[in-house]
Amino acid sequence: DPTGTISTGAFDVDRVGLYSIYIDFKAEKWRFAYEVDMQEGTIDNFFGDGNASVDIDYHWEMVGRLEFYPSAHAIPIIALEGGWSEGADASRLDLATATTSGDGVLTGNLVPMNPAYNIDNLLFKNIIPTIYNQESSAQNAYYAKLSTNIKFADDWSFAPMVLAAWIDQTNTFIGNPTASLQGLTSLPLSQVTVANDFLGVEVEGVLTWHMYPGVDVDLIGSIIFAGDGLTDLLEAQAALVTESTIAEGSASDTPWAVQGRMIIYIDDFFKGE
Repeated sequence: DPTGTISTGAFDVDRVGLYSIYIDFKAEKWRFAYEVDMQEGTIDNFFGDGNASVDIDYHWEMVGRLEFYPSAHAIPIIALEGGWSEGADASRLDLATATTSGDGVLTGNLVPMNPAYNIDNLLFKNIIPTIYNQESSAQNAYYAKLSTNIKFADDWSFAPMVLAAWIDQTNTFIGNPTASLQGLTSLPLSQVTVANDFLGVEVEGVLTWHMYPGVDVDLIGSIIFAGDGLTDLLEAQAALVTESTIAEGSASDTPWAVQGRMIIYIDDFFKGE
């Protein structure tokens, strides 16, 4: 809320319902898992004026994953995955004027995918949570991913991945780091509209050295061929952070990252050889 007119001192969650279904089918050479979550409810006194009551419309998110196990050695797994986390439609709730518009409901962005769900190591792990100023993975987005794992030596493996992603709601809210719920001055959200819903294509590779039983050392390389939707969101977020106008085309078309990590699996580590 760039106007700072929305008080949150009397913000009251009247009722919230959370529902989840998970199914998992397994066979010798394949596995299919699917989870769907939904929430709904009501927030009273949403704008701090003692009047407005906002409904949390049925907010959905879901993930499906199909795995194949072609070989126990060279290629132990090939996986196809798709997911969707519903975004908030800003046309149904007007934050700037502290009034409801349309039918006055929140339609998404409230419970994004858990950050512990590791989709990738750049777009949904770092960039999207920064844009929405919220710990998450997929949020206001849907995606498709193809990944595999290749064992080319006893102690070495390589896991390539390609992912394509799109924005669910192009007229939505993003995180406003200049506002703070703790300050009780405004909601930490600002409305943004992007013209294109394509976030881009991410290509990633993870090289793993299985250094010791229970100890893996990873070198991770990721690059995103950004779509107009992602660059528009990055420029909108930069404008909020700097509180200034950001020129169109300022965001990188190819964000990339190289990361290293060590993972220790406690049980396997203490078992040793």
